[in-house]
Amino acid sequence: MKLPLAVSPSRRASGFTLIELLVVIAIIAILASMLFPAFSQAREAARKIVCISNLRQIGMALTMYQSDNGERVPGSGADGRQWPDFMLPYLNSTQILVCPDDNHSGEPTIDGAGISKLSYGWNSLYVDGSHYGLTSVNGIIPGMLSVNNTTGLIVIFDYSNANAANQAQVQSLTDLDTGPAGSTRVSNRHVSGFNALFGDGHAKFQKFGSTTQANWTVQGS
Repeated sequence: MKLPLAVSPSRRASGFTLIELLVVIAIIAILASMLFPAFSQAREAARKIVCISNLRQIGMALTMYQSDNGERVPGSGADGRQWPDFMLPYLNSTQILVCPDDNHSGEPTIDGAGISKLSYGWNSLYVDGSHYGLTSVNGIIPGMLSVNNTTGLIVIFDYSNANAANQAQVQSLTDLDTGPAGSTRVSNRHVSGFNALFGDGHAKFQKFGSTTQANWTVQGS
């Protein structure tokens, strides 16, 4: 009668020891910590792209408005919040007036359009008559045909109302593009800069400190 052969250790049922399991968990945690920032950055990049797309659509609506109104821009209106109201017939939705990164509950609303939130401000700069944006100067709002620097002139931009309730415009030369630390500054919701729509209709991301007074001042023909 043959005796059963002894099972060698190498043929025993395999399994994880507690230490091996902890090592696997630690590796997964390390990988997750490396991937989560990348996912967060990807989501932020996507929101920034949506914001730029919003501004481009606003730019197209502004072009159509000008075409129907003797090439004049609508002007900022009260506290820089009425220009969307003029352009509503040319906008597909007021949702494009809201940046997906704008979660500030105190942001201004659109004059004349209920409580619709407004994430974008109008360049209403006016300082001593020598520096001015698309605002009324001597009762006249400059039309784009009278502007030489349309490619470099900022018209609409990511705005933060900071401590100025219900205002959505830039009116001062002080720290225009260094983030919200007062009532006349651009937003820092995109962290290192802001999105802007220019007079020729293109929109792009601007790093803080990259603009000059010329980008906010109309250079007439």
